[in-house]
Amino acid sequence: MGRIFIIGVGPGSEELLTPAAVKAIEESEVLVGGKEVLKKFNGREKKAVGSDLGGVMDYIRGNRSKRIGVLTSGDPCFYSLLGRILKKFPREEVEIIPGISSLQLCFARIKETMNDATLVSLHGRSLDELLTVMGSKKLVVLTDNKSPANAVAEYLLKFGAGNRSAYVGENLGRKMERITDGNLKDIAKRKFSENAVMVVINEGTERWEYLTPGIPEELFERGNAPMTKGEVRAVTLSKLRLREDCVVYDIGAGTGSISIEAGLRARNGTVYAVEKDDDRVELIGKNISKFGLVNVRVVNGEAPEALMDLPVADRIIIGGSGGRLAEVLQRCDEKLAKEGLMVMNFIALESLNDALSVMEKLGYEYGVTQLIVNKSERLGGKLVIIPKTSVFVVSARRKTK
Repeated sequence: MGRIFIIGVGPGSEELLTPAAVKAIEESEVLVGGKEVLKKFNGREKKAVGSDLGGVMDYIRGNRSKRIGVLTSGDPCFYSLLGRILKKFPREEVEIIPGISSLQLCFARIKETMNDATLVSLHGRSLDELLTVMGSKKLVVLTDNKSPANAVAEYLLKFGAGNRSAYVGENLGRKMERITDGNLKDIAKRKFSENAVMVVINEGTERWEYLTPGIPEELFERGNAPMTKGEVRAVTLSKLRLREDCVVYDIGAGTGSISIEAGLRARNGTVYAVEKDDDRVELIGKNISKFGLVNVRVVNGEAPEALMDLPVADRIIIGGSGGRLAEVLQRCDEKLAKEGLMVMNFIALESLNDALSVMEKLGYEYGVTQLIVNKSERLGGKLVIIPKTSVFVVSARRKTK
């Protein structure tokens, strides 16, 4: 039984073909790969890969007595035939020879690190794949004929990513290589080849680089609107137990401070900031732009009606109900996922008791934490403790049988 070499031949330039790849190709009796790749290697039997991938697998199976070299552009572990081959043939018969991927080459050309990048391939996929990763510091998009770089830029601009810069690498490693850079508005106006690597960099925005919540209040745009204290936000978010892919409602979002913090943690999910006051809606928009988040969306309306068309929520935060608490909680119960969580903040004891009464009727178990926030300030040269706020934080989930 022969060996199956899965050989990464790099982006197409001979100078980027590794010595290990050259050796494996020389030792192969049969070469399998794309037509353009196969043209570079003569003197042995060849099988071109087309749309009939099942036929290619049958061909490899029929030549198992020979040493077969499967040539993949870029790196075999990066969007290639490798996955299909590993499903069809024993792993011990397969040897992988790494190559240089288009992703590696693009980052080398633009002189950026790739350790903080998030990758999305649009090959055969919709632009909506970008929705859950728009908040990434560096978003890498592999484009295709239906979604070239200019279409990607137009899509991102619709979600408020206008302050971002981008690079587009076309024909990387080949004679026709071209690197284009500019802001997304510039990229949207140009034309690009179908298969390119696009890197969108989220820069020029306020960033909270820490894992812990509780962004200082002075970093937000707040106008004359009241804002949830950082300490209360920190506890609220800890009670939420967010995952990266959560769908979150923030009802009575105010300035959007909790929405922003939730969006930073649920970076592959979506946060809906629900607010009825027009001035506060404007503030939320400013804070979303300031922190460069595209996974936070403003819903200008009043709960419970404003929740009607939203997707099912994994987590719900209630900071205000406009005097309609029972109605809001009833609708939230209808919109919350089976294993979802609700966290509510109340200042008035009466509102707290009303909420707990409704939670009991709806069949929820809950816990209540009272936060009393006192902070130090200097007055007349002396350090004094000033009472700032007292809040009841309720965390609730459906009772388990």
